[in-house]
Amino acid sequence: MNQQYIFPAISVVSASVAVASCLIAWRQAITSEEKLRFELYEKRFDVYSRSVDYLQVLTVWDGSDANQDMRRLFVKAMLESAFLFPPEVSTILEEINLDSIKLIGLKDDKENFYNEGMDVLEKFNGRVSQLQTTMSPYLNFHQIRKK
Repeated sequence: MNQQYIFPAISVVSASVAVASCLIAWRQAITSEEKLRFELYEKRFDVYSRSVDYLQVLTVWDGSDANQDMRRLFVKAMLESAFLFPPEVSTILEEINLDSIKLIGLKDDKENFYNEGMDVLEKFNGRVSQLQTTMSPYLNFHQIRKK
């Protein structure tokens, strides 16, 4: 084959490989970004899920090992929330934590439980909707945008 055709052919092949490499790198960047977005969503949803589970356990709190495990998971979620959400979410979870400590203490005090304990349980109902409203922009996977 003639050399005058070999060098242009090599140049075309090299350029094609370079373009293909750029396209592959661009697609990998998009995939990595989507994976990161999904992992962030999973972490945020885990915080939300553990918080709701803990609120449900509080209504039937008996101090069992299972209840204590749920409490530990909630405290961990509360601490993680500072890194995953804006400060208002952490504030709500801290308020839930303080109210839960009060409620657990009141469960042993039957006389005051019906007065103060019911008020705390009412607060929890409000806190669940407050938590949902505050966290929902961060838990709607389809609306989490690249920033």
